[in-house]
Amino acid sequence: MFLMGPSLLFDKSAFESLSRDEHRVAFQYFFNVLPPILALEIVADLQKIEPGATPETLVTRLAGKFLGSGPPIHVGHTLLLRNDLMAADIQMTGRPYPDSLVPVPDHGLGAGIYIPTTPTNEAILRWSRGEFRDDEREIARAWRAAKLNFPVEDLTKTLESRGVEIARAPNLGALNAQTAALVNNPELSSLWIDWLLNKAGIIDRERAYVWDRWLRSRVPFATFSPYGHYCMAVDLRFIIASRSELIRVRETDLLDVQYLYYVPFFNVLVSDDTLHVRLAPLGMREDQDFAKGVDFKSDIRARLGEEEKLDDAARKRREFALGFYPTPRSGSIVSRVWKRHCRPWKPGMGNNAVALSPEERAEAIEEARVLFAASSD
Repeated sequence: MFLMGPSLLFDKSAFESLSRDEHRVAFQYFFNVLPPILALEIVADLQKIEPGATPETLVTRLAGKFLGSGPPIHVGHTLLLRNDLMAADIQMTGRPYPDSLVPVPDHGLGAGIYIPTTPTNEAILRWSRGEFRDDEREIARAWRAAKLNFPVEDLTKTLESRGVEIARAPNLGALNAQTAALVNNPELSSLWIDWLLNKAGIIDRERAYVWDRWLRSRVPFATFSPYGHYCMAVDLRFIIASRSELIRVRETDLLDVQYLYYVPFFNVLVSDDTLHVRLAPLGMREDQDFAKGVDFKSDIRARLGEEEKLDDAARKRREFALGFYPTPRSGSIVSRVWKRHCRPWKPGMGNNAVALSPEERAEAIEEARVLFAASSD
């Protein structure tokens, strides 16, 4: 696991499409945090039937792509939503929230953080060895059979009782405008808060606190609960898109929507899922990127092939000059995202521990300059 580079969110389709070696390259360039929905989707494959492979084989292969225990687990979206409604300052600036992060005080060498291994990380290691517990098989069965709490018809009827009709949107641009009009309607704010309280599973005593805070605040819904406002927009966008046939409705849609709740905490979302391709960019900030999994894989595969062609001397020169900085490539998703979110490369940012002569170091720096000059990204 490398705590370097921009933060990246894989959905299952993109995660599954990369080979183990391609994941190794991706992990070098991005700070990857594992959303709980991805871990659940992987273990749920213990109930998936595919020709030529047992469910255990499928999960073992997927878990092996984590290259060990996997990245830190992200705080679940329901807990984030609960804290946001309770007045926590949830930052949605591309920085993930590792679930097990432990602050380390300054004892003379500077403050830091420690991210311990969680039970989920330990489970990933077991899965990669083909070892599964009975309770995990039960989780898989329950997950496959689960009916998620997303009562669309109840919400629609409540809106209609208030004289609000969810009209069909003719295109994605109209979809976003219609979603914004609904979620920012001050007369509907109490309805959105009630929906989110149910989504977060907040108990009665805490519900009373949230309602009291709302009645006393006298601020717009987006100010009262920024993350709640974002989640409500995700849900409304999905509901309107489904009713407008802008997305093909599938049984897995309510699982796929859950990935969108984590988008504000990452710099880039990588997915091949049609729902994500169509809806995710509509709710992303201008400083975020969406990449199709097939395009991301192509970029990583090209980098892997280039890496394999280098001889030992060239590999050492590049490691010295670039360190963890990705080799610049024109048209590269990786290069574009790094350019947007990381400091520009300059001599001295590489790995000075690589043993090279002064002449070899000068040659390595010049090679890097030429690569960056030749790249348009």
